[in-house]
Amino acid sequence: MVHLGRNDQAPDGRLCAALYVTKDTRVLLTSNADAPWIFDTQIPQLGFYVKDRNWTEQPEELASDLCRGRQVVSDTGVANTKNIDNELQKLRVRLSPREQSLARTLGQDLTSYVERSALKIQPGQTELEVAGAVTHRLMAAGIEPVGVWVSGDGQNERYQESIPGSNRIDRFATVTATGRRDGVCLTVSRILCFEIPQQTVPPAYQAADISQATGIYWSQPEMMLEKIWERVARSYEVNGFSEEWRLNEQGGILAQRPCEHRIVPNGPLRLKPGMLVNWKSQVGPCSLSDTILVTDDGPEWLTKTGHWPLFEVEIKGEAISRPALLKL
Repeated sequence: MVHLGRNDQAPDGRLCAALYVTKDTRVLLTSNADAPWIFDTQIPQLGFYVKDRNWTEQPEELASDLCRGRQVVSDTGVANTKNIDNELQKLRVRLSPREQSLARTLGQDLTSYVERSALKIQPGQTELEVAGAVTHRLMAAGIEPVGVWVSGDGQNERYQESIPGSNRIDRFATVTATGRRDGVCLTVSRILCFEIPQQTVPPAYQAADISQATGIYWSQPEMMLEKIWERVARSYEVNGFSEEWRLNEQGGILAQRPCEHRIVPNGPLRLKPGMLVNWKSQVGPCSLSDTILVTDDGPEWLTKTGHWPLFEVEIKGEAISRPALLKL
C-alpha cells in the first residue's frame, strides 16, 4: 500500500527535511540523524532517494549546493529559490480522490475520539486532564494531535483558543481537536453540560448552530467565500448576536496544514470540489467547529459519527443536521 507523505517536523519542533523534485527524480534532503525515521515513517514507498549531510552542518547548505546554477522554485524561498507557496497552495487545497477518502476516515476517527473523551468527563475534572485523555486517544489511533483545546465553564468566552489549564469543569465543557493523519488535517468540537445555565447557554448554542449551519449549507462548488460570509454574518444578526462574529475567527480551509486560508469578510476564494472547510461559529461560551468536504453534490459533513445526538436546523427549507447540546 502506498502512503501519502506526512510530516517533516522533528519531535523537537525543527523542520528537518526538504524534497527536491524534477521530472526525472525525487530526492529527500535531510541530515544523517533524521534520514532514517523520515524515510521509513513519513514518506514510505514513495520512490524517493536520500541525500543527507552530517547533522553538524547547517540544514540549508545541502539545498543550496543542489540548487546552485539551477532554476528552482520552492514553497519557502530556501537557498534563494523563488517562493511560489501561493501557487502551490491552490494545488494543496483541492484534495485528490485518495486524499478525500483518507479525510472521510480521519473525520470518523477524530470525531469518535473527541466524543468518547467528552462523554467520559466527570464534574470536577480539570481541562488538562480532559486534554490529556483526548491526546492519548488520538496518538493511540495514529492521529497527530495538531491542537487540543478544552474549555470548562465558559473559559473560551474570554480566551478564543482556550489552552487547557487547571480550571475545573463543573457545569459545561467544550472539547476541540485538530488532528492530522497521512497529510490531511481536520477539526471538530463537541459541547456537553452537567448543568445548563438556562438563560445563557441554550440561546447562544442555538444561534451559533444556525450560523454554522448557514456556512455549511452554502459551501457549494463555485460559491465565493465572501458571498457565503454575508449570509453567515446575517444569521448572527437575525438571531440577536450581530457583533459576536467580530470576537472570534470563523474557520478556514484545511488541507495539509490546519489552516490554509482563513474565512474572513471579503475573502476572495472560490470553493471548488475537493476542498475541506472548517466552520467555527461562536456565541458567548458556545463554540462549534465542524469540517465539511465540498463535493459536486454539495457539502459533505465529515466530522459526524452517528453516536452523538443531533437536531435539525432549517436553512432555505432544507433540514441541516447539527450536533445537539448534550446534557449528561
